[in-house]
Amino acid sequence: MPPIPADQVSDVVFVDTQAMHYALLYLKYAKTEGLWPFAGEQAGAAAALRDADDLAHYRTGLQDGLSTTAHLKRAERDGNQLMWCPMSRLEWAHNRLRAHGMVRAANETVEGRWFAPLREGEILSLLTEEDYAQAGEAVRDVPERLREVDIHVTSTRSLRDAAIWDLAEGVLQVVYMTNQDALIYASALSELARAIVTYDGYFATVVRGLRDPTSLQGMEAQFAAKQSRIQTMLTEHDIITFEDDLTLPAAVRPGRIKPGDDQ
Repeated sequence: MPPIPADQVSDVVFVDTQAMHYALLYLKYAKTEGLWPFAGEQAGAAAALRDADDLAHYRTGLQDGLSTTAHLKRAERDGNQLMWCPMSRLEWAHNRLRAHGMVRAANETVEGRWFAPLREGEILSLLTEEDYAQAGEAVRDVPERLREVDIHVTSTRSLRDAAIWDLAEGVLQVVYMTNQDALIYASALSELARAIVTYDGYFATVVRGLRDPTSLQGMEAQFAAKQSRIQTMLTEHDIITFEDDLTLPAAVRPGRIKPGDDQ
């Protein structure tokens, strides 16, 4: 991976898997119901989500999706490049396949079945070739569905790039997070991303602490040392060619769009 000179660092905003899911969940609903950004305004869409009687527990996810969509459109309009990680593509396909298996298991007619977490072998036995095809298509359709509303998200460099794997391994030697989040964070670091859009509370807390150790009361010194180690890793992996104070990515949770808000 060629290093990025200081004068060529661009404004990159990363979108994690959950935030992307919320955005696409909302866009599917908005297209069906004729809401912003397909028609009308953001405030009208927020009011429609608030007042709908049939959303049940989907309401919060759709509201977060509206907020994420608005945030991404604004970020791109402000000149930021939007990206997501190949790890998110894998999570997308995995969750789609797992969902197919769970739906089939729930529709079984075994009376009184207790639903412990499904094992991989049972999910495998429940999936069809059509499920696999649909999972692949769902991943490939993500950029196109976003382009439909003038949002352009590109993928980072391939995970075959050893630097990202090495960075992820290095991150896990500095701070605890899931394997998936380590790869997402490493990918964001590799692009010198300005921010990561996420709804994962723990991940956001860690990302904020690494960016600004003073945000974690009682752990300031610990996270200042972690921050320094990660900044050093970026120079050791030739991702940056300068050793000045490098600001690590911020964690951003888009603010909820309210019925009275202007665009």
